[in-house]
Amino acid sequence: EYGEFLLEDINTGFNLLNLNSSFTDIKLHFPASFAYDLEINHDDRTIISYPSEYSDIQKKIKDQKEELYITYGKVGSANERSAKINISNSAGTVNIKPQ
Repeated sequence: EYGEFLLEDINTGFNLLNLNSSFTDIKLHFPASFAYDLEINHDDRTIISYPSEYSDIQKKIKDQKEELYITYGKVGSANERSAKINISNSAGTVNIKPQ
């Protein structure tokens, strides 16, 4: 809670990355060839940024009354995808970019 979380030079051999935060800026820098399934649960105060080539990423309403959303999608080649990234963030930023 509160602050900044930077993860770079990531070993891509993992199966699951699960992050929960509030009022925190999350920066994830993955190798450009890395493939994964992405799911971000967030509120309307969370700012999410990722490269425009991640065109499969979508956003939908999870709870309209509470203004909760889910941003999700597949990044990279389906044949290579095995990792899953789950992020829950409230009132922070999530910045994903390839290295």
